[in-house]
Amino acid sequence: MSSVSFKHNQGVNQAQQANAAPPSAFSPPTTGTGVRTNPQGGLGGGAEMTRATTETSAMAPSATRSKRIQFVQAHVKTGRGSALSAESPRELLEKKAEVVFSQVNEMVRQGIIDQRGSTTQIVSVPEFYWNDNEALLSQHDKTELLGMVQAKVREAGLPNAIFVMGSVVTSEPAELMRRVQPHHMDDLGGILDLPAGALREAQAESLSQAPEDFTTPPSQARVELAAVISLAAAMPTEDGGSQPKDLSQDVLNEAARTLNTIKENQTHLAMLIGHASPRTMTNHFEAFLAADTPRERREALGHLCPRLEFTKNADGRDKITAFQTFLRGYEGNTTELMGLARSYKRSYAPFLLARSEFSDNSRNGALERGNPALKILREGPNTDVPQLHETGRQMFKTVRNEAIVVNGDGNSAPRLVQKYNPSDIDVPSYSRAKTGDEAPLQSRSYKQFPGGTAPDMSEAELTRHLTDAGRSPQDQMVPLPRDGQQMGLVICRDIDSDHFTNHIADSLSQADVFMLISAGISEATFEKKAPHGPVVAQNDGIRVKTHTRYGNTHQKLAQKVFEQREPDGQFGPARPVPSTLKDPDGPLPGEPGKWSVSDTYHLPNTDRSRASSWPDGIGDFDVPTLKERIALYAEEVAQIEGKLSWIDSTGNAAVADRDRSQYATVTRSLPFSQAQKDAWRANPQAGPEIMAEIQAGLRSDLESADQLLQAAQRRLAQLTPPSTENQRAE
Repeated sequence: MSSVSFKHNQGVNQAQQANAAPPSAFSPPTTGTGVRTNPQGGLGGGAEMTRATTETSAMAPSATRSKRIQFVQAHVKTGRGSALSAESPRELLEKKAEVVFSQVNEMVRQGIIDQRGSTTQIVSVPEFYWNDNEALLSQHDKTELLGMVQAKVREAGLPNAIFVMGSVVTSEPAELMRRVQPHHMDDLGGILDLPAGALREAQAESLSQAPEDFTTPPSQARVELAAVISLAAAMPTEDGGSQPKDLSQDVLNEAARTLNTIKENQTHLAMLIGHASPRTMTNHFEAFLAADTPRERREALGHLCPRLEFTKNADGRDKITAFQTFLRGYEGNTTELMGLARSYKRSYAPFLLARSEFSDNSRNGALERGNPALKILREGPNTDVPQLHETGRQMFKTVRNEAIVVNGDGNSAPRLVQKYNPSDIDVPSYSRAKTGDEAPLQSRSYKQFPGGTAPDMSEAELTRHLTDAGRSPQDQMVPLPRDGQQMGLVICRDIDSDHFTNHIADSLSQADVFMLISAGISEATFEKKAPHGPVVAQNDGIRVKTHTRYGNTHQKLAQKVFEQREPDGQFGPARPVPSTLKDPDGPLPGEPGKWSVSDTYHLPNTDRSRASSWPDGIGDFDVPTLKERIALYAEEVAQIEGKLSWIDSTGNAAVADRDRSQYATVTRSLPFSQAQKDAWRANPQAGPEIMAEIQAGLRSDLESADQLLQAAQRRLAQLTPPSTENQRAE
């Protein structure tokens, strides 16, 4: 491949100098959404997603609109290690930030990146870039990292860019367990009959940075300490208010004594709270207490707890009698009784449930068999088991995998976009416990991620959890640095879920740009699952590949790969990778850089660029590269024209006849979205209208392909004018 002649651009130096001053203070990261609320692109607010969210508007767009998009994507192996040595997590993060931004700065200096004012550059690194060898970072590490990245972005000289700086995986302490202090444990241990040291150890474990150990259930001390804190936090103060964050010893002691009462009577409380309603308590409580014979007791119990069944032998009779005896202790005081039952359900059962589920389906037998109260409660018609799981999650540490997004001017707060469908690699200790010698442990009660989602959770469960957590497609939207324009952003395995296909993809198709950062998602999956929006891209850190596509038909947007021969060196065209090498290795962070830079793509309804809009030496590619692009785009034009011709000759007639037998042929031949497929399948009469939508999308793709083709032809004509092969066209 011919070498590329790079020329330094004085305008680049000016831009770098203008942005060189460090920020006066680090802006806290934000999450939420920039929602397009009208056709002109007004921005609305969004939902809170992490504790780092601030009330200030983040990533506010500038007053102008971008008409071109260019993807600048790092080829780097992530999640496995690096070529960098460091004495501390902070030092390693600093070195990684320095490496990636020194490479971006060098590409800016060499003029590899399109720096025209109406171009928005999407600069990205893959998932897991900041985490080495399965190590989780702390909240403090993440805060420091965001400050580093924001400062580096400000110095990069790309004020119109959006930087998608990979993802960071953090372990966050169990906030519930912060509400007590180590000195509280002596009194609590005495009341609960547990060693104070075990309680201190349980608290320290829940607040540590280390990932959860899924090979054993949470300790009894951890379960009971969580229950005491939960009970204490729910107690009103003397004036009827809420307890302060730091709970007092007296309140904790009272909660511990309440827990003892609950533990002694949990089976009866489970029977009551899971199977009786306030109405049945009012109408049938006294009747059950007055029943004298076994038959009368069983009949009265059927009214009090309609779904509760006991065997008709002596054991069943004894259990009913014991339940009656327990209730007699609260005769005339059902308010206190039901309050105790609610406390059991709200503040003890959830943590017991999390402990018991460790042993479900294991060779060692289920702990539930030793705790009949949980089985009774879970089978009760009044029990919301998913909510119990969600409450129980409070005693576990949380792992978050979040993409970091920063505006190119570096003045707006970084934004964090969460991954919602975790992979085993996000928390390797979970994967090892699930597949190791200990047998599957916590596979049905995963507590580590926001929303309580699990790597092996069913699609229906995933959707229910995310819906209950208030997640929406807008959580995946990021405003671009231009007025009203948006980017859809998804992390790795999220895109390969039915939840994404059924609940998110169509909304993200309305974005101007879509970006996937991943670690192990194939090109085929990306092409199949990516929304049919104007322009989409993927950056994968396991396969070390990048992909760019445009339009409803996902045509290839050309990209050129550049690499350094040595760290901190200049970039030149990358050496070809053998076609037989499916997943190339490296480079690791700290090794010579390798980046792909895409062709610039004009967004729909924008003016075409003049060839003279290219500053001298910026984005200057060699003649063979331009000829390759011309051949690619000419082929794409022909393919799209062929699809339009097929619609005229065959497709329109197939949908007009409302012939369901043609459904598979038509949907395979044309770029139908899932929503369009479902709509046509449900209503054959909608076929012609849907086909008109497909035709409009194809015509738009044809226009885009033709624009790309003509732009490459004009640029080639500039480099090889008819008068001479050795001079540039003015």
